Parts: sequence; C-alpha cells; structure tokens
Amino acid sequence: PQILVLSDMLELGDASAAAHTALAPPILALRPRVVITIGDEMARMASNLPCLAASHHHADTPAAAISILHKLVCDGDTIFIKGSLGSGAWRVARAVLDAFSEAGPETAGDTISAT
Repeated sequence: PQILVLSDMLELGDASAAAHTALAPPILALRPRVVITIGDEMARMASNLPCLAASHHHADTPAAAISILHKLVCDGDTIFIKGSLGSGAWRVARAVLDAFSEAGPETAGDTISAT
C-alpha cells in the first residue's frame, strides 16, 4: 500500500510498547509513501524510524487523520487502515468507504471527509 493509517492497539496491556515497536520492520519493508498515525504508541513507533520522517504525519484523532488523508491521497493509491476498535480507526475506514460509494473511485480522493 502507498498509504498506511495506523492507530494504537489498545488491548495489549503490558505488551503494548513491544508490540507497537515490532511493527517497525514490516512497515519499513512496505516502503509506504505516507504513514498516518493515530495515538501515542503509533506516533512513538514512527518517530523512532528516521527514514519515515518525511512521510510520517501524526493525528491526535481519527477526524484529524481523515483530514490528513484527504490532502495526501492520490489517484491509484492503495490505503491500508489498521487499529483497535477503541482507537477509532474504523472512522477513517468508514470515511474512505463513504467517499467511494458516494463519488465513485474516480473522484473519491476529492470527497473523503470526517462527516
């Protein structure tokens, strides 16, 4: 995928920091054009990867992530969205799906919104 939207995995307890850190190698292997993080753990993981500095965007909320995504998505992009239910990643996925169902794939990037 060209764009990764990753939010905190909230149900991990004491394993949380290690589990988030363990995501770094697979993320680097994907070589995404854009990484959008939601939550402190994902932001910390991404900030420890200097090679992502230019492509990393942090959002405090799912609505902010949707706004960032709207500005950065390009025609032909594949978007991967992952996070726990409580983190609100589903809101980002819903915004993308709604944009495609309302506008069709040709213009969906123009219509992604947090509403």
